[in-house]
Amino acid sequence: MLTLTLVVFGLLQAPGPKPEQNDVRQTLERLETEWNVAHVRGDAAALDRIFSDDVVVIVPGMRVMTKADAVGMFTSGRMKFEKYDTSETSSAPGRPAI
Repeated sequence: MLTLTLVVFGLLQAPGPKPEQNDVRQTLERLETEWNVAHVRGDAAALDRIFSDDVVVIVPGMRVMTKADAVGMFTSGRMKFEKYDTSETSSAPGRPAI
């Protein structure tokens, strides 16, 4: 009986995402969706809000861009997307999410 009690207690204490981690994950997923939609819509105001002031945008085959450069491409209409998805995203506890 003691073994069964310990097993049940162990299952109740099994590690899982903490509520704070779920909140952070949901916030990141919401921002990722906003980010993707803003790119497709060419919504410079939304990207200006989402980007940090010190963001550095690196796109293969293009020069490195600051926030002003990246937002400016959408403000000018020079950049248009039919589809914009993120991939291979991950985060680790205690490390900045990227």
